Amino acid sequence: MDFPVDPEALIELTTLAGLGNAARRGPEHMKLAVAGSLRTVSAWDGEQLVGFARLAGDGALIGYVAGVVVHPRWQGRGLGTRVVERLLEGREEERFILEARTGAGPMYERLGFQQAPWAMVRRRHSPGS
Repeated sequence: MDFPVDPEALIELTTLAGLGNAARRGPEHMKLAVAGSLRTVSAWDGEQLVGFARLAGDGALIGYVAGVVVHPRWQGRGLGTRVVERLLEGREEERFILEARTGAGPMYERLGFQQAPWAMVRRRHSPGS
Protein backbone atom coordinates (compact mmCIF):
# COMPACT_ATOMS: atom_id res chain seq x y z
CA MET A 1 0.00 0.00 0.00
CA ASP A 2 0.87 3.66 -0.23
CA PHE A 3 2.85 4.26 -3.40
CA PRO A 4 2.60 7.39 -5.56
CA VAL A 5 -0.41 7.20 -7.85
CA ASP A 6 -0.34 8.20 -11.49
CA PRO A 7 -3.49 10.22 -12.33
CA GLU A 8 -4.10 8.06 -15.41
CA ALA A 9 -4.07 4.88 -13.28
CA LEU A 10 -6.53 6.47 -10.86
CA ILE A 11 -8.80 7.52 -13.72
CA GLU A 12 -8.70 3.96 -15.06
CA LEU A 13 -9.57 2.53 -11.64
CA THR A 14 -12.46 4.93 -11.01
CA THR A 15 -13.87 4.23 -14.46
CA LEU A 16 -13.65 0.44 -13.98
CA ALA A 17 -15.43 0.81 -10.63
CA GLY A 18 -18.25 2.88 -12.17
CA LEU A 19 -17.16 6.08 -10.42
CA GLY A 20 -15.94 7.91 -13.49
CA ASN A 21 -17.60 11.30 -12.86
CA ALA A 22 -14.44 12.85 -11.42
CA ALA A 23 -12.35 11.09 -14.03
CA ARG A 24 -14.19 12.86 -16.85
CA ARG A 25 -12.55 16.10 -15.81
CA GLY A 26 -9.19 14.69 -16.87
CA PRO A 27 -5.77 13.87 -15.46
CA GLU A 28 -4.89 17.46 -14.49
CA HIS A 29 -7.93 17.72 -12.19
CA MET A 30 -7.17 14.29 -10.75
CA LYS A 31 -3.55 15.29 -10.16
CA LEU A 32 -4.68 18.46 -8.34
CA ALA A 33 -7.15 16.51 -6.19
CA VAL A 34 -4.50 14.02 -5.12
CA ALA A 35 -1.86 16.71 -4.55
CA GLY A 36 -4.29 18.70 -2.38
CA SER A 37 -4.97 15.77 -0.09
CA LEU A 38 -3.71 15.48 3.47
CA ARG A 39 -3.14 11.77 3.01
CA THR A 40 -3.65 9.14 0.34
CA VAL A 41 -3.67 5.37 0.56
CA SER A 42 -3.28 3.10 -2.42
CA ALA A 43 -3.44 -0.67 -2.80
CA TRP A 44 -1.74 -2.60 -5.57
CA ASP A 45 -1.88 -6.00 -7.22
CA GLY A 46 1.60 -6.08 -8.69
CA GLU A 47 1.77 -2.91 -10.76
CA GLN A 48 -2.01 -2.48 -11.06
CA LEU A 49 -3.77 0.03 -8.81
CA VAL A 50 -6.70 -1.82 -7.21
CA GLY A 51 -7.69 0.43 -4.30
CA PHE A 52 -7.44 4.09 -3.38
CA ALA A 53 -8.72 6.64 -0.87
CA ARG A 54 -7.77 10.18 0.03
CA LEU A 55 -8.31 12.50 2.96
CA ALA A 56 -8.91 16.23 2.69
CA GLY A 57 -9.37 18.60 5.61
CA ASP A 58 -7.60 20.81 8.11
CA GLY A 59 -5.44 18.06 9.61
CA ALA A 60 -6.64 18.70 13.16
CA LEU A 61 -10.41 18.84 13.70
CA ILE A 62 -12.26 17.63 10.62
CA GLY A 63 -11.53 15.56 7.57
CA TYR A 64 -13.36 14.57 4.43
CA VAL A 65 -12.87 11.02 3.20
CA ALA A 66 -12.95 11.13 -0.57
CA GLY A 67 -12.26 9.02 -3.60
CA VAL A 68 -12.64 5.62 -1.97
CA VAL A 69 -12.53 3.23 -4.88
CA VAL A 70 -11.83 -0.49 -5.21
CA HIS A 71 -11.34 -2.45 -8.41
CA PRO A 72 -14.44 -4.59 -9.10
CA ARG A 73 -12.34 -7.78 -8.92
CA TRP A 74 -11.35 -6.85 -5.34
CA GLN A 75 -14.73 -5.64 -4.07
CA GLY A 76 -16.31 -7.65 -1.27
CA ARG A 77 -12.92 -8.91 -0.05
CA GLY A 78 -12.23 -6.33 2.67
CA LEU A 79 -9.87 -4.15 0.65
CA GLY A 80 -12.06 -1.03 0.94
CA THR A 81 -12.17 -1.47 4.71
CA ARG A 82 -8.40 -1.85 4.94
CA VAL A 83 -7.78 1.21 2.75
CA VAL A 84 -10.09 3.41 4.85
CA GLU A 85 -8.67 2.06 8.15
CA ARG A 86 -5.17 2.92 6.95
CA LEU A 87 -6.34 6.37 5.82
CA LEU A 88 -7.77 7.20 9.26
CA GLU A 89 -5.00 5.55 11.28
CA GLY A 90 -3.64 7.81 14.03
CA ARG A 91 -6.42 10.37 13.62
CA GLU A 92 -8.78 9.25 16.38
CA GLU A 93 -9.38 12.83 17.60
CA GLU A 94 -10.72 14.11 14.26
CA ARG A 95 -14.29 14.00 12.96
CA PHE A 96 -14.71 12.61 9.45
CA ILE A 97 -17.34 13.15 6.80
CA LEU A 98 -17.81 11.16 3.61
CA GLU A 99 -20.18 10.53 0.75
CA ALA A 100 -21.02 6.85 0.52
CA ARG A 101 -22.07 5.16 -2.67
CA THR A 102 -25.45 3.41 -2.43
CA GLY A 103 -24.90 0.05 -0.78
CA ALA A 104 -21.60 1.00 0.87
CA GLY A 105 -23.21 2.20 4.11
CA PRO A 106 -22.70 -1.05 6.06
CA MET A 107 -18.94 -1.00 5.40
CA TYR A 108 -18.65 2.55 6.70
CA GLU A 109 -20.87 1.76 9.71
CA ARG A 110 -18.45 -1.05 10.65
CA LEU A 111 -15.72 1.60 10.58
CA GLY A 112 -17.65 3.81 13.03
CA PHE A 113 -19.46 6.15 10.62
CA GLN A 114 -23.11 7.04 11.24
CA GLN A 115 -25.82 8.61 9.10
CA ALA A 116 -26.07 12.37 9.69
CA PRO A 117 -29.18 14.39 8.84
CA TRP A 118 -27.30 17.71 8.96
CA ALA A 119 -25.12 17.40 5.86
CA MET A 120 -25.75 19.50 2.76
CA VAL A 121 -24.08 19.37 -0.63
CA ARG A 122 -23.50 22.10 -3.21
CA ARG A 123 -23.14 20.33 -6.52
CA ARG A 124 -20.85 21.51 -9.30
CA HIS A 125 -22.47 23.79 -11.82
CA SER A 126 -22.60 22.19 -15.24
CA PRO A 127 -22.38 24.51 -18.25
CA GLY A 128 -25.72 24.83 -19.95
CA SER A 129 -27.82 23.99 -16.90
